[in-house]
Amino acid sequence: MGPAWTERAGDWGRRSGVLLPLTPGGDHLLTFNGWRFRNGQVQARLRLNGPSGTLGLGLRLGGYGQTGLPTRGLLVEIDPAGLLKAWRVQDWTLLGQTALPGFTPGAWLSLGVEVSGSTLTATVGGQAVLQIQDPTLESEPEGEVGIWSHEPPAPEAHAVDTFTLFPQQIQKTFTPSP
Repeated sequence: MGPAWTERAGDWGRRSGVLLPLTPGGDHLLTFNGWRFRNGQVQARLRLNGPSGTLGLGLRLGGYGQTGLPTRGLLVEIDPAGLLKAWRVQDWTLLGQTALPGFTPGAWLSLGVEVSGSTLTATVGGQAVLQIQDPTLESEPEGEVGIWSHEPPAPEAHAVDTFTLFPQQIQKTFTPSP
């Protein structure tokens, strides 16, 4: 996975070109620590197979406890029934949820999450499926992004084959003083 990635919880590995949690059950969290994320977009191609567990993307993650799990940040995850949920990690407040029509367990799914100020937008296959306006998002500090698998029923039940980060660039213009 390289030096820019940190296994925060559980064991991750690569098999047949995909990234997998290597053990069933528990939490598996892999973070990219090469960039501090505040606003921008994260995308991944995910496969969730099996009757239980969730798989998703974490943003603005930080404050890791003894278990390796963050004490702050955001998580957007999908469950085997095709329910997409967005959470505030520090208090596990459900920010929003939506059912994905036509979701098929075991099929690859392109999930994107964009955060800009007080707006979080989740996309599936490039189409917006959930948008949340929450003023408390403005006060969230920057943090890491990552892949979070919770309670995979088998070692290959959750898989990731691409991960892309698009940080939001801020352009500032300064007027020279006379």
